[in-house]
Amino acid sequence: MRKNYPLLILAAVVIMAAARAWACDDAFITFRVVSQFLAGHGPVFNVGERVQVFTHPLWFIVLTAWSAVGASLFPGVIWLSLAVFTAGLAFLYLAFRDKPLALASVFVTMMFSQSVMDFATGALETPLTFALFTAALHALRTGRARVALAVLALLPLNRLDLLPWALPFAWIASAPGIRSRAAAFALVCAPAAAWMGFSTIYYGAPLPNTAVAKLGIEVWGRLDQGLAYVAGSLAHDPGAMALVALGIYFAARHGRRLADGVDRRIAAAGIVSAAFGLAYPVWSGGDFMLGRFVLPALWAMAAVILAAFPEPAPVDRRAAALAFTVLAVFLVVTGHSTSNLWIGMKNESLMRSVGYAGATDERRVYLPWFGAYAPLRLAIQRETGPGTGKPIVVAMLGRTGYLGRGEQAMIDIWALSDPFLGRFAPLPNSRPGHPYRPLPDGYPRWREAGYSFGTAELDALARDLRLAHLSTDLWSVERARAIARLAVHRLFPQDALKVADEGDAMRIEVKPSKMFRPWPDAGKLVVWMRLHDAGKLRYGIELPVGLDRDCARVAVPKELSDLTGVDVPSGETLVLRCPKSILAGDAILLRIGVRQVIEGRAHVEYDEAIEAIRPAFWWRTGLAAWLVQGWTEKPKPAVTVAIILLAVAGLLWRRGRGDPLG
Repeated sequence: MRKNYPLLILAAVVIMAAARAWACDDAFITFRVVSQFLAGHGPVFNVGERVQVFTHPLWFIVLTAWSAVGASLFPGVIWLSLAVFTAGLAFLYLAFRDKPLALASVFVTMMFSQSVMDFATGALETPLTFALFTAALHALRTGRARVALAVLALLPLNRLDLLPWALPFAWIASAPGIRSRAAAFALVCAPAAAWMGFSTIYYGAPLPNTAVAKLGIEVWGRLDQGLAYVAGSLAHDPGAMALVALGIYFAARHGRRLADGVDRRIAAAGIVSAAFGLAYPVWSGGDFMLGRFVLPALWAMAAVILAAFPEPAPVDRRAAALAFTVLAVFLVVTGHSTSNLWIGMKNESLMRSVGYAGATDERRVYLPWFGAYAPLRLAIQRETGPGTGKPIVVAMLGRTGYLGRGEQAMIDIWALSDPFLGRFAPLPNSRPGHPYRPLPDGYPRWREAGYSFGTAELDALARDLRLAHLSTDLWSVERARAIARLAVHRLFPQDALKVADEGDAMRIEVKPSKMFRPWPDAGKLVVWMRLHDAGKLRYGIELPVGLDRDCARVAVPKELSDLTGVDVPSGETLVLRCPKSILAGDAILLRIGVRQVIEGRAHVEYDEAIEAIRPAFWWRTGLAAWLVQGWTEKPKPAVTVAIILLAVAGLLWRRGRGDPLG
């Protein structure tokens, strides 16, 4: 009975995940595709338009089966996600039940990881990834290598970018020798390769359209943003930091002392997989969902801790005491705790949601509408009837698309569902996962065979897209050639915002009439320019230092901060040459707006903010504030949990007294 206490902690983890249950807006994108498929239109977002807008084929298949038997997509998939996550915890328990204190340490640490708890639900593919991974660990520790390989082969089918993360475990599951390991790698790659083949034939592209939309940022800016994303994801999450720190410690201190066996191999594979798990979000530029893309690294680190955890008793008690102490320290430092549920948030609470380098706590953003217990929970009533016949442009593709008419074509300003817009280079320093693009004239009309964009290059792109995504003849040679051309197509450069380094100064060219939202009736547009520290958690319109037309610093009165700016006639270009001495390492924030008078009062309606210039490693200045940000909200739960953990750690340390930990 005493050895079963990890089961009680497992139950507590499930309860915590259930208390934080929610669905994110991106999940509704897949919900719409499921609905279209079951309505007989195929796995598409828009009827008659074969564009892959989801990134998780296996999860899509699961949701299709779930909906086909009559279960609800919202809120039903929230509870399906929780059940799958619980299965993953059960596999982890079964795999390492001979190490109860190790399990207790990992379960408690996961319970206070916001990334783990938030995406235990969320209605995305992450719980299925976790369950498949832990099922593979269970198969490895029970000597069923072939089962482990079969399960690992499903991971890249759940998300293609999980392939390098799964390969280290495929390596240890295979028999020694080049041929056996090559065969194991081929098996792991096969389901994803089969899907990519199907996707190329059906959708006209081997990768989801989201890959085109999200990876168009220039490489160095993407890497810098990716580092910021990983730093922000860890800084706000005490459980995540504890998993990483403890995984590194146990691997370095105890992993090499393990006997040559399955635990030694799991620990080694886990370290390599964790490195891949952190390298991928850096390479891809991160994401707008804080913590989501560091989860594979956290799960790998949990496997490392479990495999390398020292034993037998009483040494394992002191190891557990160390784990609880490390978690308690990070709870106190950050002031964050998952026991802050935020269930009662209203829609006005959005203003308090904190952004880390463009990524945000998405659960807090959508909790008022998509939370399992939200007071304003969205009542799902889908529109019926025919569409307008022309695509409409939206900003929130998920909720709007799912609730809207299935026959109504929809595209979003982020290019997730529009392959034409996705072929244009985004503006510099855009939001990760949702890069800003100027909207070219007529871009929704590439679907119309008779429409001309006025240039041979754009017309050729539109023809290839129609062949790849709209043609009913999937096997024509002409379509195959179009698909091949699209696969190597380079992004069209944008000229709405150009930045050049001239040595002692930065040159900025802004064409306001081409930025973001079109302003057809505006004779003049306002360019609002401010200097700010790009690493700050928040920025608003009340930034005290602005720039004038000559790029000189000007003070901005607080009461007029939303009205000040440089007027630029529509169609003209604003050229700035800013000496680096003036910038002094700050970023330049731009917003484009139009002056209006509403009820007799002057007003400027602004579009999205964009950082025209951002210094390299800009995020370093914010790390200290990111790390302790929880102390500005509700730190009491974090301190309370830390005190309890330290008390438990003290008892465990005393019981293990006299036995050196290392």
